[in-house]
Amino acid sequence: MKSVGDEKTQIKKRTDIRPRRGRFTLPLVAIALITIALATGSSLWKSGNDSGMAPDFTVVIFNGDEQWMGKEITLSSLRGKSIAIHFSASWCAVCSYIFESLEPFREKGLFVMGIGVLDKETNFRGMIYEMNMDTPVAFDLDGIARKYDVSILPTTVFITKDGKIYKRVLGTFDKEQLEEIVKGLLKA
Repeated sequence: MKSVGDEKTQIKKRTDIRPRRGRFTLPLVAIALITIALATGSSLWKSGNDSGMAPDFTVVIFNGDEQWMGKEITLSSLRGKSIAIHFSASWCAVCSYIFESLEPFREKGLFVMGIGVLDKETNFRGMIYEMNMDTPVAFDLDGIARKYDVSILPTTVFITKDGKIYKRVLGTFDKEQLEEIVKGLLKA
C-alpha cells in the first residue's frame, strides 16, 4: 500500500482479523475420508461380529412377490432363515446399488429385506418401484433403525437362523466381501 506523498511501498498488517488458516481443514479432511471409505468399501465402516440377539419388529411389506406383498411380518416369524436387512433411503446414492447386489443371494437361501429410513415414504417407495425387484420392502414407521443403531446409510445387518446378529456393515462392500459374509452366515 502506498502512503500519500511517499514513494516507498509499505505493507500494512491486519491485526483486526483472525487468521483463517485451519478453520475448515478438519471438516474437509473428515468429509474426504468418509467419501473415500464409502466409495471404496473401506473396512473403516465395518464392525466385527455381533453376537447379540436381533431386536424383533413388525412391518407391513409394500413391495415384493405375492407371498409378501401387503402382509405384516415380524422378524421373529423368519426364524430358521438367514437374513439380510438393508436400511436405505432414496437420497442415498449407493443404497440402491448395495440393495441390488444382495438380490442374487436370495437364490442361495438368504432372505433379503429392505427397510426405508430417514426419508419421505413416497420418495422411498418411488425408488423401490423404479428398481423393479421382488425383494420384500417396508418403511420404518416404528423406530426399527434406532433398535439396530443405524447411524449411516446404507447399513446392512446380517442375522443368523437363530436370530443373532452375525455382522453389521456400515457403508458399502464389494462383491468378494459380500460373498464371504453370506457364505459364513449361511453356515452359521
